[in-house]
Parts: sequence; C-alpha cells; structure tokens
Amino acid sequence: DIKFSRPIRWLVSLLNYKHLPLQIGLIRSGTKTCGHRFFSKSSQIEVSQIAQYEALLSQEGSVMVDHEKRKAFIIQGLQQKAKALGGVVPQNDALLDTVTMLVEAPTLIAGKFDAAFLSLPKEVITTVMASHQKYFPVEDNQGKLMPYFITISNNPQAAAETTIQHGNEKVLHARLEDANFFFQEDCKHPLSYSVERLKGVTFQKGLGSLFDKTNRLKALTGELGKLLTMKAEYLTDAVRAAELCKADLATNMVRELTELQGIVGKHYAELSGEKPSVALAISEHYQPRFMGDDVAHSQAGILLSLADKLDTMVAVFSQKNARYPTGSKDPMGLRRMALGIIQTVLENTLPLNLDEAICTAYKNLGSLAVESEKETLQRVTQFLLQRLKGFLLDQNYSYDTIDAILECDISPLANLNNTLKRLSAIKGLQNNPQALKQIYEPANRIARILGKAYNAEVTSSKINPQFFEDPSEKELFEAVSKNTLSESILDQYLETFSQWAPLIEVFFNNVLVNVENPQVKENRYQLLSLLNKQYRYYADFTKLVV
Repeated sequence: DIKFSRPIRWLVSLLNYKHLPLQIGLIRSGTKTCGHRFFSKSSQIEVSQIAQYEALLSQEGSVMVDHEKRKAFIIQGLQQKAKALGGVVPQNDALLDTVTMLVEAPTLIAGKFDAAFLSLPKEVITTVMASHQKYFPVEDNQGKLMPYFITISNNPQAAAETTIQHGNEKVLHARLEDANFFFQEDCKHPLSYSVERLKGVTFQKGLGSLFDKTNRLKALTGELGKLLTMKAEYLTDAVRAAELCKADLATNMVRELTELQGIVGKHYAELSGEKPSVALAISEHYQPRFMGDDVAHSQAGILLSLADKLDTMVAVFSQKNARYPTGSKDPMGLRRMALGIIQTVLENTLPLNLDEAICTAYKNLGSLAVESEKETLQRVTQFLLQRLKGFLLDQNYSYDTIDAILECDISPLANLNNTLKRLSAIKGLQNNPQALKQIYEPANRIARILGKAYNAEVTSSKINPQFFEDPSEKELFEAVSKNTLSESILDQYLETFSQWAPLIEVFFNNVLVNVENPQVKENRYQLLSLLNKQYRYYADFTKLVV
C-alpha cells in the first residue's frame, strides 16, 4: 500500500550495535543485507555494527556504498579514459549524478562508433549518447566531437569488458543509424515545409493547433517589438523566426528526440538558407530550458522567447479548466516560463512593461480566451509576482525588503529593472541604520496616522494653503509639491526623503492633525496623503523590519 520507485526487498536497521525494529510496508527490518546481485561473495551479509557497514559491503558484497566516493571514482576514470583516447569528457553534472546512482560497482568502458556519423549535428549525437544511452561523449581540445564514448558498467569483472563494449557499440550504432535516417528524410524539404503540418498537431485542448499558435506568435512578436521600439530589421527576423520556430516539432528527428526541439530547428533553418539571426532565434526562444541555463540574448531571440512564453501562459490562464501548476506538478512548465520571462527582461535590461505585454497577449488570443480579461490578467500577474518573489529571495534579498518594493503603489512588473534598482537601494539603506531611520520613521508615522484615510488619488491641487495655520505646513507643502512622481528620477528619491525628514519633524511638533475644525483637519489629512503617496511611489516602508 506504499509508493516507492522500486520494490523494497529488505531492510537493515541498526542503532550502534543493536537491531532497531521497524517496518516499511510489509517489510520488517533485520540485520542482514545483500551485496551485488551477481558478484557478492554471500547471498546474505550479516551487519553487526554500523561502523563496519561500508567496509563489509565492499569486501563481501562488491558494493561501493558511499555515492560521493562512487562519483569521484567515476570522474577520475572518465578523465583517464578520455586522455587515453586523446580527448576530454565535457562536463555533464546531470548525467554524472544519474550514472552514479545507477551502479553499485562502477567499471568504465570506452567504445567507438563510425566516424561517418559525425556529419550529423553534434547535439543529435550527444543527445542519443547522454540522454538515451547514458554514455559520456568524448571531445578533442577544441570541443569537436570524436568518434568515441565512455559508458559505466555495473560489472566489476574486467573479463566482461570486451563483451560489454561490443554490445554498447552495437546499440549506439543502431540509434545513430535511425537518427541519420531521420536527418536525411527531414532534409529533403526546407523547414518551412513542416509549418503546414502543424495544423494536425494540437497545442492544448481549447487552444487550437500548433499552427494556430504559430500565427499568434507572429502577431504577438510584432506587437511586443513595437512595445520595445525594436529596429525594423530585428523585428523582421523575429517575425520570420516566429513563423518557423515550431516547425521542427513536425519533423522526424524531433518526434524521436523531443529534447532537441529548437536545436534541430536551428540546424534545419540554416540548411534551408534562412538568415543566421533567424536560425539562432529559433533555438533561443526555448531558453532558459532549465535552472541555470542562459536566456536568449539576440534581439530576435529575446523577442520570440518572450512572445512564446507570454502566449502560452496567458492562454492557459484564460481557460476555465486550465492545467494550473499545483504543488510539485507543472505539466505545462509555467513556473519555468514565468522565471524565464523575468530573467530575460532583467539580464537584457529590457524597458518592457510586462503589464502591457500581458494585456497585449490576452487581446492576441481573440475568441480563444474563455475567462474575462480582468480575471486572466489578475491570474497571470499574481503568478508572475510569486515567481518574482522567489527569484528575489534566491538573490539574497530579505522578505521585508521584497514586500516593501512589491507592495508599493508602482506595479513591480511595469519596469523590472527599476524594481531591482529600488530593491538594491533599500538593501543598501538597511546597511546604514541612521540613514534608514531618517526615512523609515517619518514614512511609518504618516502611514499610521492616515490609516484607511489615505487618499491615493490626492494631488497638490486638492490642498488649500488658506487652511494652513502654521508656517511648517506651508514649508512642507512647498517641498513636497516640487517632487514629481516619475520613474526617471527614482535615484533621487531617497535623498529627497532624507531632506524632508526635518521638515516633517517640525510639522508634527507644531501641528495637531486631528483638530476640531473639519476643513483644517481634512486639509492636513490631504497633505499627509500627498506625502504618503510620494513614499509609496518608491516603497511601502511600513513593511520593513527595523
């Protein structure tokens, strides 16, 4: 009745020297374990104490228990084998972790394949090797693929090495033969030939075919290009790439090796005579593909990458029965897409208003959108803000600093680069307690006095100087009225707030806000609202933990 990735055959449980009885499912613990399936000296090995466990399994069971030692052994073996072949093994941490956990007694075996297969795109060969066969490819010192591979066997006996080598070579040859056949068949037509074939491929239920998505991408790419005031040449390349970017999904190669989507499209575009910038954008539009991957950096690639992710995200959230991410499940990869949008905008310092971009993507859906614009935009915005908060926490910003910026009166998605600048400025301010106090205390006091009476729509014209009874009111009003709400001068705000601090202190020393005269009282509330509006335009300082 329990779920586990493999059948549980036995269980050893010891506390120092004594058996500690416990049960998992139907299996009761004992003090006997098993070694390597074929090469253990005994069918069962008695473990009398924890201290001897690792050495006992090695001597009697032919098992290298410690996975870190197993990994180090494999790394050393890879280097030695590759050096003997005149090459190196490129770093692949994911594959290394996988094979480390697949074997108990690793033996490294080198093999070779027909050099004629090197005419295939490098990514095709390495994907067949690493992803499908768990082989390590070998490259020369210039990064060019060599006709060799290294595999890890769970067989500690060297006598079987030749048999294992020939078996793996035979399997790889067959896989590369298939890949070569797919490549030759696909190359009989230009990449544009496969665009029409996308009509028969469903994108998502209720959201049309991949051909429909392609047409949406072409339109949305053009609209986003206008928002970014992108040069005409880049925009033309991006729209052409949008037309071709999903075409490789209908090719034989990608149907067999799905992880090569975009990469195969790039190669086929080049072979079809497309511009290098168009081919590169086809590959880049899927980036980042995984945590730590690069974002798109070419102009056309950036535009298409954003358009593709925004279209998918807004389309999914516009449906009533959409496949939303829940817990650990994210069938559409929406979390990765949201983070990809954030990283692409920030790393390329794009002046893109994501609120406008999301709205544009919604309108681009047309009749496919089931939910209202308001509901859909709210869903997408909240989802993006959740991912932004997680991203910022990973960048070592504190919870209170993030909340202060994300919950101010400026939408954090309107200009992510300015959002990051304000975060950095507040973080720096927190390292200077005296400077922080000079800004935090007036802002916090004003917010507390106002409470729900804060008027976010207040302007200088709403305040009547005729009701000023103390010079400090006039002086404070004139100082605040000079400050214009503009993101172009955000760098000056903290200095301005510091200059206001003594004026605000004099104001509160000389003036009672809650006076009996309703007109004077209301006028002072409007003045405090004007001040609060200035503070909240930069950050919600009340969120800071001081």
